Amino acid sequence: MISVGTSLESSRKCVTHAQKYINVYATVGVHPNDTAVTDFSDMEELKQLAKSSQRVVAIGETGLDYYRDRAAPEVQKKWLEQHLALALELNLPVILHARKSEHDLLDLVYPFIQAGGSAVWHCFTAGKKLLPEVGEKALSMGLMLGIGGVITFEDQQALREFLPLIPDKHLLLETDSPFLNPRPRVSDRNDPLQTVRIAEEVARLRGVTLEDIARVTTRNACAFFRMYDETEEKGKIAYAIRNSLYIALTNDCTNNCEFCARNQSYVVKGHDIKLDHEPSAAEVLAAMGDVSKYDEVVFCGFGEPTMRLEVLKTVAAQMKQQGQTVRLNTNGLSNLYYQRDIVPELVGLVDVVSVSLNTADPAQYRQMCRPRFGEAAYEGMCEFIRACVAAGLKTVCTAVEMPEIDLAAARRKTAELGAEFRARSYVDAG
Repeated sequence: MISVGTSLESSRKCVTHAQKYINVYATVGVHPNDTAVTDFSDMEELKQLAKSSQRVVAIGETGLDYYRDRAAPEVQKKWLEQHLALALELNLPVILHARKSEHDLLDLVYPFIQAGGSAVWHCFTAGKKLLPEVGEKALSMGLMLGIGGVITFEDQQALREFLPLIPDKHLLLETDSPFLNPRPRVSDRNDPLQTVRIAEEVARLRGVTLEDIARVTTRNACAFFRMYDETEEKGKIAYAIRNSLYIALTNDCTNNCEFCARNQSYVVKGHDIKLDHEPSAAEVLAAMGDVSKYDEVVFCGFGEPTMRLEVLKTVAAQMKQQGQTVRLNTNGLSNLYYQRDIVPELVGLVDVVSVSLNTADPAQYRQMCRPRFGEAAYEGMCEFIRACVAAGLKTVCTAVEMPEIDLAAARRKTAELGAEFRARSYVDAG
């Protein structure tokens, strides 16, 4: 729990509570609505409070509030600038408040971000017409976006539509207790317990599970506020997303796609899947545990699973014996890699083959996917797709939803190959 200071007095209390309770952390700051009744000399005590304890994890709440109109905008701006300067000096992130002041806030925060600062836009929302614009600007600046009880309000359709567009790495949950009680209200006063209800609604709107959202936002909060996460597990071989169990067999790949998420991070839906070694079949099966609760087992990860073909076949055979559905996500270049047709070896072990077609243009494929096999890659992939279809395997071709990719052409190419087509999101892996 992070207890947020909104005045000098409350900041003192937050630090006291954080020192007393092991699971409580603190921030120190003056809310923009309190700036008119606070002396600028109090910044020195805020600074000393922030330096007094390692349990202080951020500066704020600070920002601009032109809605309540309790302090002149110029006074609020001066306080915001002082908070940002203090955060840079102490190397702490900032918690931002914005109401009817979104553009002014972002303009003032931009130099802070450029100087190496980090910030979360607390209780992120804006007017219907303004929200997409300021949301995209905030994301381009690298801000975290805090989602609270407002996401459950029926009149916040713009926010509810924008939520799925927020990349996982920018997402945080909050309650703003005791305010902004989620709907429908279960009490007159909001409290941190309601985070669960907020997480459930966020999960529903983003098409994932509550467990997925909890994992993603816990990792983000611990990283952003630099708190230790004792639940974090690195180098996962088996990892659950929604109701599927994914299997990472290798970090290696015969493509080096410019849009691959691993170019930024090996974290997928809160799982760190950068392997420290290539696991044996026995290690994979041990990591998977009981698979009966999953709808499918998917060979995927951030490497090309068919490069570990024998391990894949051994594990898949065990899964089929247990009656599991098995899906293979692949770039379709395995026949070129092995210099033989491996499709017959997949029959009976794999139910669905999902191939990253990505584009109907071979030249664009070489440019974007940067395959080891050069000009031979695209046709080699197409031959693999045809072989899967001919072998009776359910075959799906996918393409990333990027402006430069002609999805209609990719769909036509897929039909020509005899497979099914699916566009996949570029916002997040998983």
